[in-house]
Amino acid sequence: MYVLNINFLILRTLQARIEFLQGKGCAIGSIDNIGYFAPLNEEERTKGITKKENMAYSTLKAVMGVRSASLDWLDKMID
Repeated sequence: MYVLNINFLILRTLQARIEFLQGKGCAIGSIDNIGYFAPLNEEERTKGITKKENMAYSTLKAVMGVRSASLDWLDKMID
């Protein structure tokens, strides 16, 4: 169990460092089931961008749903 916590902390640290580098203009992409990569051509760059765009769209939909939801939505579902 402790090992899993260490691995989780290492993963979070790696993700934070990659996000920092991306913010500084480094081309680092990621693809599900493949992991992080440095694109070597426009096709690879596009694959990384598409994944980020899909994640952003999904997050935006979730935010808009929470923002527009009635605060008594749970009571309505239980009735």
